[in-house]
Parts: sequence; structure tokens; C-alpha cells
Amino acid sequence: MRWITRGARFVWHHKLVSCSMAFLVVLAFAAVFRDAVTPYDPYSTDVSLRNLPPLSDGTGWLPHVLGTDPLGRDLLSVLVEGARVSLVVGLLSVLVSGTFGVVLGLAAGYFRGRTDDVVMRLVDLQMSVPSLLIALLVLYVLGPSLTNVVFVLAITRWMVYARVTRGLMLSMREELFVEAARSLGASHLRIIVRHMIPNIMAPIMVLATLEMAVMLLTEASLSFLGLGIQPPQSSWGLMLAQGREYLTTAWWLVTFPGLAILLTTLSINIIATWMRARSTESPRESGAVVEPPARAPLVAQQA
Repeated sequence: MRWITRGARFVWHHKLVSCSMAFLVVLAFAAVFRDAVTPYDPYSTDVSLRNLPPLSDGTGWLPHVLGTDPLGRDLLSVLVEGARVSLVVGLLSVLVSGTFGVVLGLAAGYFRGRTDDVVMRLVDLQMSVPSLLIALLVLYVLGPSLTNVVFVLAITRWMVYARVTRGLMLSMREELFVEAARSLGASHLRIIVRHMIPNIMAPIMVLATLEMAVMLLTEASLSFLGLGIQPPQSSWGLMLAQGREYLTTAWWLVTFPGLAILLTTLSINIIATWMRARSTESPRESGAVVEPPARAPLVAQQA
């Protein structure tokens, strides 16, 4: 029963964070179990049902809650399918770019010297060019596809992880516990894996959470420009691009994908802000029980 009490207390004191977590859980559940959640096949077209408004009668067991698109597809089903694609692109991009950037940051911050110079010059070189411009050039050469979008997003954001990880390693490599492990003959790999990585995971996780929102927005922008996800696949940015031609006659085609992007990125940012606050606050501020220091027994002085 204690975990139920703690959960209720958390929901009560962090209402905004709880709502954001609930929204993301529902979104992830719908994306994973799309076939059981969506009332229609997102790839089934019927031009006789094109651009129906929300709550229109449908041919299945539910009405078209969000209406239909220009191809006669149920917009709710297409929106859930777009969530699946967008979340997969975001997660894979964060995983690839985070792994590559953290490894380079670890090497640069721990070994310093020539390794640090090479890594930081690569970071400076890439950060001098706008990331969106690099993405557009690479996708123009390789062609738009889901795999290429993940690759482009990864190579344009790895330097963020590298810079943060390098700074954390530079401040931690002089700590006493690292010096003690080094004096005991521990290898570089053991010091990094066992002693240093666990101490930098909290800020890295916060950064990865923020980068997830950046990846979703970047993928939506690329798909909107026609260089991201391509039909018959669906994504929220592609839905915005397809619906902008009907902005005055079918407002729901751009409203619901836009709200999905807004609410998802906002929820991720709220959770990342809460994670950052939790990682920097003191135990007393976080609600942990802090034991008072033991008092030394008073010794009565002999007269």
C-alpha cells in the first residue's frame, strides 16, 4: 500500500508532470498497439469519404472521430500511425546520436590532449554550419526515407552530447574517488565504466529527453518540406504538408497533427525540466527522509 500512497502523493504535488507522463504513456500505448486501438486501417483509402468533418458517420464500428483526409482515410488512424513513425524516428535518432556523442565526449574529457583537440575541433566545425542545412543537403543526396532521416538526425546532433559529456568528465576526473581508483591500478575502461559513467547519467538522461523533443520537431520539419518520411508511410509533419492545401476548407487536417506535435513536445519538455530539478535538488527538497546527525554524549565534568 505504500507505493500507492507515494504514487497518489506524487500525482497531487506534480499535477502538470503527471498529466504529461499520462499523455506520453497513452500515446506510446496507442502507437505500439495501433491495430487494437485504431478503428480503421490507416492505409485504406476511399475517395468517396474524402475530407469528412469530425464526428462523421463511418463504415466501421466507430464514426470518424477526427474526420477523414483527402484520400478518405480515417484521420485518427492516420494520426496514430504517424505517432508510431515519429516516435520511432525520435527514439532511434536519440539512441544513435547519444551513443556516438557520449563515447566521443568520454574519450575527450578523460584522455584530454590530442584526443580532446581532435574531438572538439570536429564539434566546432559541425556547429559552425546550421544543422537544418546539413540535413537538407544530405537528404538531397541520399534521398528521403526513414533510415536516412534517422541517420541525418543522428549526425547533426551528436556534438551536443559530446560537449556536455566532455565537460562533465573534465570536472570529475580530478575527484578523489577517481584518483583513488587510478592509484589502485584500475584500468581506464574500469574507471570510466564503473566510477564515472554512473555519476554522469542523470544530466545525460535529461539531455536525451530534451533532444527527443528536438528530434520530433526536426523530423516534422523535414517531412513538411518533402525530405523526410514519404508516402505511403505517415508522420505528423507529412500530414501537415498534405493538409495545408485544404486549410480553408478542411481545418481538421492540420489542426490535429499540429496539436499532436505541440502536446508531445510540451510534455517531453515538462518531464525533462522536472528531471533536471530532481537531479539538482537536495534530499530534503526532494521529500527524502533525512536523519538528524547523531549527537555526541555529554560528559559531565568532575568538580
